[in-house]
Amino acid sequence: MAQHGTAAIVIWRPQKVVVGADSMVTRMSSKLPAVSSCKIRHYGRFWLVASGLYGYTPTGYNMWSLAREVLTEAKSASSAADTIAGKVSDPLQVALGQIRLGSPTEYRTAFKAGVFLAFAVIGVELEKVVVARRDFSTEGLLKEDYPPSPNVSPGAMGYFHIGYGDAIEQAYPINSGQLQALLRGSASDVIKKLIQIEIDKEPQNVGPPISILEVTPSGYHWIEEGGACQDATSTRLP
Repeated sequence: MAQHGTAAIVIWRPQKVVVGADSMVTRMSSKLPAVSSCKIRHYGRFWLVASGLYGYTPTGYNMWSLAREVLTEAKSASSAADTIAGKVSDPLQVALGQIRLGSPTEYRTAFKAGVFLAFAVIGVELEKVVVARRDFSTEGLLKEDYPPSPNVSPGAMGYFHIGYGDAIEQAYPINSGQLQALLRGSASDVIKKLIQIEIDKEPQNVGPPISILEVTPSGYHWIEEGGACQDATSTRLP
């Protein structure tokens, strides 16, 4: 069974990161219904949000487990993201190959955007919030760190979405005046609005509740716990 899904958004500012995600996980090649899962997870000193192919039971591939092994001992978000990408690469490709052969129609539908797995590591280093994003796509491995990043506006704001995002991009094209105006508002309100757009467009793949987390140099706080994240509490980062 393959676990796949997510629409997630990360908004970076110099003194805080706000990250949000939906809760639906679809189970490819299975008649079982979709399930809810917390997609913003805390390992060691870092948080991880991910989209795409998380796991594939026939081969034992589990992205969350591989990432947990790295992040529980990690010191840097960027180096941790690189290490996770290195550990995930081969088992991800094997899983994708089996899905492509066994369920070609589902494969084409699930990965129509050309991104197989995307994740972001979020943490605090030297009293500043940092984000390290890595995407496995048809174009190879995309690497982007905040800071620095070309996607940071003059007002020192970074923004990206991972996973399902066609409806978001249609409503608020990247680098458009509409998106820049929207981003000047409350980060949590922006995330709820944009993920809801995707839920309305792709209800079979993206679903409530929406979870939203804020990370600052002094700690983290759940703005919206979502159904699957309700066991999390507000605590200072170690």
